[in-house]
Order: sequence, then structure tokens, then C-alpha cells
Amino acid sequence: MSGWGDFLINEIEVFRVEKGRVAIWSIGGCGFVIKTPKQIIYIDPYFGGSIPPEILRIIPVPFEPAMIRRADAVLCTHEHLDHCHKESLSPIYANTKSLFVAPSSAAKLELDWGL
Repeated sequence: MSGWGDFLINEIEVFRVEKGRVAIWSIGGCGFVIKTPKQIIYIDPYFGGSIPPEILRIIPVPFEPAMIRRADAVLCTHEHLDHCHKESLSPIYANTKSLFVAPSSAAKLELDWGL
């Protein structure tokens, strides 16, 4: 993936956030990236496609999760596929060794996946 994906991931990772402020990007669905002056936090990062009828991805995948080089924490709010997705989370963990935070149901899945 190139073009827009390269631009967006670069913007997230190099954007300078002033002290006392936060920056927020939507990455589609219920996924967000929050950046403070010192940390980057991914919330429910789902980079998969639609799986009808349960998951309907309205916007294209913004970038591949393997492009992520900076993440201090990844928060999965619960165990549903579009909130806790092995194929989305594994590359983030492999590239960043970030802290993963989740309720016990999602944490069990993450531990089973070696995260």
C-alpha cells in the first residue's frame, strides 16, 4: 500500500503535539489513534475488510498494520473481531512491542496469539 496510507501513517508518527493537547485520527470503524506529546495510543485498530453481515467496513483500510512503527499502547475495548483482530494486532506488536490493554475476554485472545 502506498500513497494515502504512507501519508497517513507518516502524519500520525511525526506529527508534533503541543504540551497540554492531544491529536486524534479516525482509522475507520470504531478505530482511533490518539497522540499526546509523548505517546501514541491505538484504540480498536481493525485493518480487516467487511465480513457481512456482522462487520461492514464503510471506508477502505487506511494503511497496513505492518506500517506502524510507533505505538506505545493498543487498547482493545472487547473481544469482537472488529475490536480485537489477530491479523491487525500481531504486526503492531511485532514492530513496536507496545503495551496491550484489554478486558479479560480480549486479553485472553491476545495472550493465546502470543501478544
